[in-house]
Amino acid sequence: MSRIRTAILEVDPIFASGLKAALSGDDEFTVTWVAHTLDAAMGLLRQEPCDLLLATPMSGLSRTMELLMTVRARSPRTRVLLWDMVISDVAKRQMERTAAASWINRKVSPEALRRILREELAAGEREPAPLSESENSGRRLTAREREVISHVQMGMKNREIAEAMGITPGTVKVHLMHIFEKTGLRDRIQLAQYAPQLLAPPASEARRDTLQEVSV
Repeated sequence: MSRIRTAILEVDPIFASGLKAALSGDDEFTVTWVAHTLDAAMGLLRQEPCDLLLATPMSGLSRTMELLMTVRARSPRTRVLLWDMVISDVAKRQMERTAAASWINRKVSPEALRRILREELAAGEREPAPLSESENSGRRLTAREREVISHVQMGMKNREIAEAMGITPGTVKVHLMHIFEKTGLRDRIQLAQYAPQLLAPPASEARRDTLQEVSV
């Protein structure tokens, strides 16, 4: 039976060592790596993928959401669990909306922590709730807006998107503003999560393509 590859992002080295020891004491887990900064974690994630990432929330909700979106883009199979004693209701609702991560109270015992990690991995990938008919405005998106969404889905920032598309960062911001207005989504993390739904062809086109394939 393969071990559950678990990585740790924790700013406190002493606490990180204790957490690593708690997980390493179970034959079912192997701690792939430990990082103390977001940049270090992103570099390690590219080199050594993991099944679970146990991360201390970054300073501020926007920074935490940036972490989740970056991990999602670079390692879609990695499940992220935010490890903290207190998390705001706003952050909880955001995570529930996007299915980007789960939250674990760091007061739990080592035994309970290992049980929760097993359950999270066994639960499989959580999918965001389907967009409502009014939100799913993919057919009203322009070609450039759809291109922006595809880049956001890959975790690219405005400057990177601008370079890829040959436009200015300001124009990227305008495109994003129009996308949010059309879809009712609030931020980039939601946009990345719902990109597959927004970029999917309408059902009528999908049926037509299927019929064409059958007739060939």
